Amino acid sequence: MGRYKFTPKDLEPLRTFLDLPLARDVVDAAVPVKRLARTELLEEVTLPVEVLSREHTEGVPLDAILLEVQKTTPTATGIVARGDKIIITHSRAPKPQERAKLEKLLNDAPTLRTLKGPVVRAVATKQKDVKAILLDDSTPDAEWLQAFRRYALDTLLKER
Repeated sequence: MGRYKFTPKDLEPLRTFLDLPLARDVVDAAVPVKRLARTELLEEVTLPVEVLSREHTEGVPLDAILLEVQKTTPTATGIVARGDKIIITHSRAPKPQERAKLEKLLNDAPTLRTLKGPVVRAVATKQKDVKAILLDDSTPDAEWLQAFRRYALDTLLKER
């Protein structure tokens, strides 16, 4: 069912009440509950490399791409991967020279591949190595969980 649109004819019986000074004050003081002002600009781009995901484990991490994009275009506020494309949000429209740098960066596959960094670490076999991985802030979540599982099996569950 569609939303009903009120016409002046519908409001005619209420005209005597709406013309009262108090009613005008109330209508003038009304504040909309929800404001739909979107100031962000969206830009959709196809990358020459794969983004890190479950399907593409050798891809480039999205957060690394965002950091590099923000170096070239400070107006970039966020990035989202949708299928084979990424969507970049900007706080305002980038300047022409920033846009040129951004396009050059996003079309340069070798530069984007360098953002991967060391993904695979050696599997920790000693207790010290496992603790080092657990205490390292740069350890990815999946690797941290594997190290914690090993630590739990080796120390916490042995005591039972």
